[in-house]
Amino acid sequence: MKRKELAKMTDKVLQRYLLWLPSILMVCAIGTSFINQQLFSNNLIASVITSVEEQYIAMRKAEVVERVDTTIKMLDVIRQSNGLADGDIIPTGLFNKTMNSFQLLNENNDGYIFVINKNKNFVVHRNSDNLFRDDIDDKVVHYIYQSAINGASWVEYSDKAFNNRKSDAEAQKITHIRYVEDWDVVLGSGELLHDIKNYSESEAKLVTDLVLDEKSNQNLFHILVFIIFAGIIYYLKNITSQKLYEYKSAIEEKLIQIEEKDNEIAFRSLYNDVTGLPNRKATSDYIDNLCLQEKGEEYQLQLIDIVDFQKVNNQYGFAVGDRILRQVTSALEELKDETMFIGHVAADQFAVICQKSVSLCIDVAKETETFEKFDICGEMISLRVRNAVVNFKNRNILGSIIVRNGELAMKYAKANNLFHVNYSSFMSKSSERHFKISNLLDFAIENKEFYVHYQPQVSTLNGKIIGVEALVRWDNVELGRVAPLDFIPIAEKKGTIGKISDLVLTQACNDIQSVSPNGEEALTLSVNISPNQLMSKRFVENTIEIIESTGIDPSRIVFEITEGTFLNDIPGTVAVIEQLKAVGIKFSIDDFGTGYSSLSYLSKLPVDEVKIDKSFINDLVEDEDAYNLVKSILAVANIKQLTIVAEGVETKEQSQILGDLACHLLQGYYFSRPVDVENLTKKIKDNLKVE
Repeated sequence: MKRKELAKMTDKVLQRYLLWLPSILMVCAIGTSFINQQLFSNNLIASVITSVEEQYIAMRKAEVVERVDTTIKMLDVIRQSNGLADGDIIPTGLFNKTMNSFQLLNENNDGYIFVINKNKNFVVHRNSDNLFRDDIDDKVVHYIYQSAINGASWVEYSDKAFNNRKSDAEAQKITHIRYVEDWDVVLGSGELLHDIKNYSESEAKLVTDLVLDEKSNQNLFHILVFIIFAGIIYYLKNITSQKLYEYKSAIEEKLIQIEEKDNEIAFRSLYNDVTGLPNRKATSDYIDNLCLQEKGEEYQLQLIDIVDFQKVNNQYGFAVGDRILRQVTSALEELKDETMFIGHVAADQFAVICQKSVSLCIDVAKETETFEKFDICGEMISLRVRNAVVNFKNRNILGSIIVRNGELAMKYAKANNLFHVNYSSFMSKSSERHFKISNLLDFAIENKEFYVHYQPQVSTLNGKIIGVEALVRWDNVELGRVAPLDFIPIAEKKGTIGKISDLVLTQACNDIQSVSPNGEEALTLSVNISPNQLMSKRFVENTIEIIESTGIDPSRIVFEITEGTFLNDIPGTVAVIEQLKAVGIKFSIDDFGTGYSSLSYLSKLPVDEVKIDKSFINDLVEDEDAYNLVKSILAVANIKQLTIVAEGVETKEQSQILGDLACHLLQGYYFSRPVDVENLTKKIKDNLKVE
């Protein structure tokens, strides 16, 4: 190497490490003393290289230790910020969230960690393909895990199986490990020995090249060797410090993100996103705090439910619905004083809590009877609300129970079309029975607890029984006799009404076949069909299978459907009706006259019969309007050539009037209560004795 080139290289090195001058001078002094004591030799070069490698390994190990220690501190912060003491079990949700954060940290930083859980699976690893795998090198994972459990802090192993290394030499790794007892995991971080060796050798090679080319200038180059050596030490130290700083910064940033997320989750767990009001849990907590005061004060909870709010959402969209909720919130807050609490406990339901003695509670009930001037797409409308009130003392009761009682009262108000109701204990008993019915339905179906009674339908021409209506009954050991009005709505909501209806139709077809076999004068069989059942996918198929298995003539069957069945989907309803009419089954509109635009449906639906609701028959004798309405229904039905059935006939006078009006069939207690198949057989033989 020429002297000029050497001088340029020396200047470059000196300029590169000029800022490290204090450290360099100290090392140079030591180096000069050492050089003066021995001649330059290859042994010195080897010594320098070894020293560089040792220093580099030490620094990299220090970096790894710092990385692991910092991560453990981070775990402590997360645990403490979630209110967990030493030794507390880490919740699964918190554990998974934390490990996911560490995994993201691995993907965004050069320095990385791994975490092994108690099942000896990686839950955090630089290579995400290794997460929760059971098919990787179990021996190595078990070795790392067990070494940490036994107290070891450093291990060496091959990670060839984890990162697809080409050779064992390239995969040899030195790793710092720690067992974290509170989290029950082994945490570690390491470096490849192959990388350390290559890096340190490349730095030391610069020293070797300089020295071997110009041995004659030994003292100069020896000093240069130690200058470079000192520079390398400082350089590596600087790199290590920078990496640790970046790693710490990344951890701090991640901690801030976790804290912000936790704060957001905490807020959402207690407040409604749309209105910002306390939610159901926060309302229950507020009542709990009232009860802790033990002053014996009387309080009142008012639940305020917006009537038909779901229709607003369906018609105008959720954005409009949210705007209405915020307007309701503003209206309630205008009534609020320092003693009053307002919450948003359900999608369309608000809660107001105040002392019962405060007249403000009464004012709230009055003010919320009608919310006026809601602007919906330029149209000003009013929305009605329901009020459910629960009075309570702040003693020996949970807030969640008070809120639940309010919800039971609201459910009662909706079921009975009331707009203001006070909670009573019988509502809780009703709710308990509702719950038991729901739980026992499946058992009742499996054990065939449902059975059928039959109510005759009598001809006004000759007084003979020409048909029956099948009515389901349920007796249960625990519940006793359960009324159809109680269990049918629950079965519809639960989705078991189809199974019950299939059981009823099968039994009814078999019973009627035994009482009145197929033939010209065979009895007709009317069966109620629920909306959910009619529109179910297998209804037509199941019906045909039952007809074929029982052998009944399908022209004897009349399916009774209520007007609510076809309100939402007239084309779909018509399609199902026509499929079954093609087989021979007839259809009847049940409870005719009680729905919307009843007469208009006669021209839209291919039905064969109408049943006049008993509410019109009740007032037939004394109420002229009821008489005229029944007369009109009969006139229209006769024009359409439909069979007309009057149900709920209870007196001789009603029977005579309906006969005079040319009603075809009569049904009611005047002729017979619903009876089992044995008693039905007797009535037919006795030609129907009126009770």
